[in-house]
Amino acid sequence: MNNIFINMIYVVFPICLYILLFAHNKIMRKDKSNFIFDFTLVLSLTFIFSFSNTIYIYDNSYLVYIPLLLGYLKRRNVFVVFTSIFFMFYLPYYYGYNYIFVIINLVLIFIIYKVYKNKYDIIYTIINSIFLFIYHGFDIDYIMIIIIYFITTGCVLYFCRYISKVMKFYMSLKEIENNKQIQESLFKISHEVKNPIAVCKGYLELLDGSLDKYNEYVPIISKEINHSLSILKDFSSIGKLKIELDIMDLGLLINEVISDYDLILKSKKIKLINKSEYDELLIMGDYVRLKEVFINIIKNSIEALDGVDNPVISIITKIRNGKIVVKVIDNGCGIDSSEVGRISEPFFTTKKDGTGLGTYLSKEIISNHNGSINYYSSINNGMKVILEFDNYII
Repeated sequence: MNNIFINMIYVVFPICLYILLFAHNKIMRKDKSNFIFDFTLVLSLTFIFSFSNTIYIYDNSYLVYIPLLLGYLKRRNVFVVFTSIFFMFYLPYYYGYNYIFVIINLVLIFIIYKVYKNKYDIIYTIINSIFLFIYHGFDIDYIMIIIIYFITTGCVLYFCRYISKVMKFYMSLKEIENNKQIQESLFKISHEVKNPIAVCKGYLELLDGSLDKYNEYVPIISKEINHSLSILKDFSSIGKLKIELDIMDLGLLINEVISDYDLILKSKKIKLINKSEYDELLIMGDYVRLKEVFINIIKNSIEALDGVDNPVISIITKIRNGKIVVKVIDNGCGIDSSEVGRISEPFFTTKKDGTGLGTYLSKEIISNHNGSINYYSSINNGMKVILEFDNYII
């Protein structure tokens, strides 16, 4: 009985690894998931061939049919075909089964799978039981093998289906949680837009034709309107990102962004260091979209430097291994290292008045330029943003 249990573990253990990996990733691309599942089935077969134990005088060939059944049930046709071909040579060689009967067995279960998928697990097990009788002969040994085969197959299928139901329930809970987060984010955005509009309304009501009030209130109203438009622009850009590539100078773009923020940097006494040894940094890019990225990075750095002594932002541009590498480093408040990996998630923010959309859109824009953007930070140790562009034009 111990051997039967151990043999089940050899079949089930790789499947458990697949399920744990799936749960850890939460959402896995279908092609990647299918590849990993195929790999786990191959791993199961490897364990069976290498480590499985015989049951008294009975061979353990019944085990090899279980991963193949899982491949059929999951419709992994490539795995099924290649594994069946392998069995045609392996079973006669290792177990001494009749070569013709093995081929008939494997072809028959494949044909039935193609024409009749309802209750396939039961039909599959019965057909293999019949062929086990042909291989071993009808005696007490055959009866024991069939009993063990049915018990093992039933237990493995029950376990896999039960775990699958648990995982579906888990994924449903995650989906509900994500939907709740989106609803909360939408409420947050509507609330953030409502606030500046309310401010504008209040100042408009205070205008009484006085030139002094006009000069004082209109810039405030303009600023609040621009803030609202910025929030709506970020939100409306999700899923509608369009990139128009053309030859552009990345160094020129960085200088332009620095120029745009020059007054703000001076008013906040922030020292900005821009280091670049190149007159031109030509890439295929969308100037407008990339400017949005660098504006978002500089804006975040400025906000992180509030209340910091000797605030500094450094922009360092280099060419490394045929790539343009831009580092933007500040000595601001930083964020917890455990949250760095979530920076590019939509709606995730550590700022009181943030929307969590700027960094998400920045990642999308850089990805569409065949580049990468990575963040490194910890509490009170500033933020380092590293951008890499592959499409450098020499």
